Amino acid sequence: MRGAGALNLHAGVWVLPSRAAQEAEMRSVQADVRAAGGDAVLLAADVVEGPDAESLRGRFRTDRDQEYAEFCARCAEFVADVDKETAKRKFTSAESEEIENDLGKLDAWLGKIRGRDFFGASLGAAAREALAACQGAAGAFTGRVYDQEGLHGE
Repeated sequence: MRGAGALNLHAGVWVLPSRAAQEAEMRSVQADVRAAGGDAVLLAADVVEGPDAESLRGRFRTDRDQEYAEFCARCAEFVADVDKETAKRKFTSAESEEIENDLGKLDAWLGKIRGRDFFGASLGAAAREALAACQGAAGAFTGRVYDQEGLHGE
């Protein structure tokens, strides 16, 4: 449920904004629960605008900000790792490939978080900037590998 971006109201009760992708995912979860012998009911409900609605949106944003903060911390570790390999002058194709694979994982992770960011969490822009810093570090490292291996222009 958390992977879908759902908010846990209390034991066994989860909420999501009404969107087609989330409904399809919840129907899949419902089928899995029923196949395992459990009971799952999907309900459509509206929250009356006001303090309750804003409170729910705030809780969604808080959950995403926690994910974005974790993502930003991992990006800082990524850049530090690239800096460490740069200081070692370990400019090999294998190291560059590992860095690119890790960058791809970060990019996919951010895409998943953004897909669950229904209400514009405050750390979304910082996460995108952190990924851009990772991309810059990876690009610079790969450039050094190309220089060392004489691959520019190929």
